[in-house]
Amino acid sequence: MLCYVYGFVHPSIFVMRSRKPHVAIFFGGQTGSHDLSEETGFWACQYIPRSKYQITPIRVAPDGNWQVPLGSLPQQGPIRRMMTKMFEAVPVVSASRGLERLLRRPVDLLLTFVRGVGGDDGSLHGVGRTLSIPVVGSPLPVCQQTSDKFVCAQRVSNIVDSPAMQRFKKNADSNQIVEVIRKLYVPPLFVKPVYEEGSVGVEEVNSIDELGAAVRRAQQAGDVVVQKRAPGTEMTVTLYNDQRGQVRALPPTVIVPQKVSFYDHLAKRRAGRVVLNTPSVESNAILKRVQEVARDIYDDVGCEGVVSFDINVDGQDIKLLEVNTIPTLTELTPLFQQLKAGQVHPTTLLDLQIARSL
Repeated sequence: MLCYVYGFVHPSIFVMRSRKPHVAIFFGGQTGSHDLSEETGFWACQYIPRSKYQITPIRVAPDGNWQVPLGSLPQQGPIRRMMTKMFEAVPVVSASRGLERLLRRPVDLLLTFVRGVGGDDGSLHGVGRTLSIPVVGSPLPVCQQTSDKFVCAQRVSNIVDSPAMQRFKKNADSNQIVEVIRKLYVPPLFVKPVYEEGSVGVEEVNSIDELGAAVRRAQQAGDVVVQKRAPGTEMTVTLYNDQRGQVRALPPTVIVPQKVSFYDHLAKRRAGRVVLNTPSVESNAILKRVQEVARDIYDDVGCEGVVSFDINVDGQDIKLLEVNTIPTLTELTPLFQQLKAGQVHPTTLLDLQIARSL
């Protein structure tokens, strides 16, 4: 807000606004989602208008260390080549030293595309809150709730159901888990790490005999959920705030498996495993209903910025699979296709989210 003193704008305001806002963009992170997060970071740095913002890309290594350039990206030039050269010259340091390097210049905004632990769970949002630096997207409590698959399903159960699931601790005995699930569910089932995102670590189990091994693999990442596989079709809905703060919806994407039985983590990296269809919503009552459910969740939970909702539809039955508060922007994930179908340029979307957060 502007500071007025007896009808005049305080001169310090002009000093503060004499430079372009400095935006730090984080990407990379844990091994499971590192490549998709890094690809998203490249695309974001390409589409965010560098004539309007100072952009500092920050690569987070799988072990948690950071690479933090001391300068910002040039206004013009091939972004991927420039970033590759930049990181070749930047040392890998601890997160604490990386933060120290970043704060050698004033930072106006943080934007993260890190997925899973250290990303969707709101870790960077906590850093921003401590340093009084705003972070693009949903608030910290929302990230914490939605990054936990089990907690998220319980939180929004008054709006929409999720497929039945049970949660187990990382150190729980896998044989006991098998016996519990044997009494509750009939395969097919999904075994999922509670905190991983983007289908990382998710396995489909078609026999109880396969369950124990799948649980042990998922437990390597922490707590797990064992969930009934819901019949039907998976869809992805993306919502965002416009310049007036109104919630807008991009056309939903229908995911059609081809070479796999579900939209697994490899399908986000290898073409042909699934087909992504983004049809018109105009005359499709089901797609409109799916958007309405996503809006209800977005408003009730308190989401902000770009949020995607993975939803399963079987006739008139709608179930929530997952809420993602950190977008993934690659050529094999739905967002690019949704932006094109909705006639929203990536630059428009990213610029809008940054401007609203400053």
